[in-house]
Amino acid sequence: MTCEKHPNDFDGYPPKKFVKKFVNTNYSYQKEVFELMGPEYNLESDGDRERPSLKNPNKNRMQLASELEKLAEAIKGPVLKHMRKICEICKPYMKANNSSQ
Repeated sequence: MTCEKHPNDFDGYPPKKFVKKFVNTNYSYQKEVFELMGPEYNLESDGDRERPSLKNPNKNRMQLASELEKLAEAIKGPVLKHMRKICEICKPYMKANNSSQ
């Protein structure tokens, strides 16, 4: 499936390669990405709530907006709960990040 307004990949990475690279990053980095993702999906939801439906121009994209809000909540809730726990578990094993050295 394609969409004219949204790219079909992330900087040329196919999904499997993107996932491998992302999952291999630092868990704190991943947590920050998820923290930023929820609000971005809410912004997408707000925009779609205002845009007319492609099938029925007299209606807005309420169904899409609603699902984007649910996705944002899922990320904010269970996903971030587990990412915080993972970061807490790993904290004793992490080196201090001193960029002045």
